[in-house]
Amino acid sequence: MATAVPAEMAVELTQAADSLVKRELARPEVRTAAREGWSADLWAATAAAGWFDVLAGEEHGGLGLGPVAAAGLFSVIGRQLVPGPYLDHIVMVPMIYAHASASVRSRLDRARAGRALIVLADPIACGSEGALLVDGSLTGRACLVRYGSVADGLVVIARDPARGAVVAFVDAQAPGVTAAPRDSFDSASVVADVRFDQVAVPGDFVIPAPGAVIHRLRGVLRLMIAAELTGLARHLLDASVGYAKFREQFGRPIGSFQAVQQILAEMAIQVLGAEAFTADCAAQCDMDRAEPDLTDTIALKGFASQVARQVGESALQVHGGIAFTEEFDDNRWFLHALTLQGLYGDEAASFDEVGRTLLARSAVHSLGK
Repeated sequence: MATAVPAEMAVELTQAADSLVKRELARPEVRTAAREGWSADLWAATAAAGWFDVLAGEEHGGLGLGPVAAAGLFSVIGRQLVPGPYLDHIVMVPMIYAHASASVRSRLDRARAGRALIVLADPIACGSEGALLVDGSLTGRACLVRYGSVADGLVVIARDPARGAVVAFVDAQAPGVTAAPRDSFDSASVVADVRFDQVAVPGDFVIPAPGAVIHRLRGVLRLMIAAELTGLARHLLDASVGYAKFREQFGRPIGSFQAVQQILAEMAIQVLGAEAFTADCAAQCDMDRAEPDLTDTIALKGFASQVARQVGESALQVHGGIAFTEEFDDNRWFLHALTLQGLYGDEAASFDEVGRTLLARSAVHSLGK
């Protein structure tokens, strides 16, 4: 069971995670591999540190620390631009573990130990049609699955004509599964289109997760994406402030110019707002509620997407011409923010969904009078 942790403990966990990543990235071979989208050493170090057990219940051998602690990890992942399917292993794996059969759990245990990669194929994430599960046969396609081309297994949210949304585990090497890597401008996101051509799914590989579990999973994923986006924005703000302190024009640092100060001040306001909103949503997110109200997490995802993009654009402006060259290393943070912006809906889609939800609630409330 996931429980809330004291604020001091959550801060200590975040600081420990930050120190771990900095220590690993200080090694040239790890830093080079991470820049290319994957570091096996960094992945193994985070697995050994227990990152994948933060949300797992104590009854399943996890730490059961709750969403505040997990959000702290994702803020570090954003600030340090740590590549890897962390959303899948920190959030998705523990949230479906309790509902999985022994056969699926044995595979999930390998993922929790860092010995296998298991990723989520959710049509809602990128607006694709998804796959159809009929009589134990899975057919269809999942687009833009992060790390889908290197995964050992996939957790697929599919449609069943009789049962609606279902969750199925599929071995990546199973007959009928093909993954086509996609080019990406974002070095921190390895993506692929995964096709399922009449893939046989044994009965015990269908995870009996009710709709509320899928609903909750998507909500927590949005929350953690927002935390990562906020971490990305924080890094871009800090990098811009640092640059403004030493970059000189007309014999003085550009940070002394009122126009630059205004840009940095607006960036700081945006980042602080996103951090506060994320912290509040994480604190309010009760992992054990049967039917969570996810309107706040949808709104948070939209707000964090907007902030990260705007802060990134402002960072380009502060850095000037160098920001559009290969010398501007922080551009990698901005490009990753643009990738996460569209995952589970950008700001326009998120705010539209919040508006439609609130209007529907208002209509129901009016009818009930």
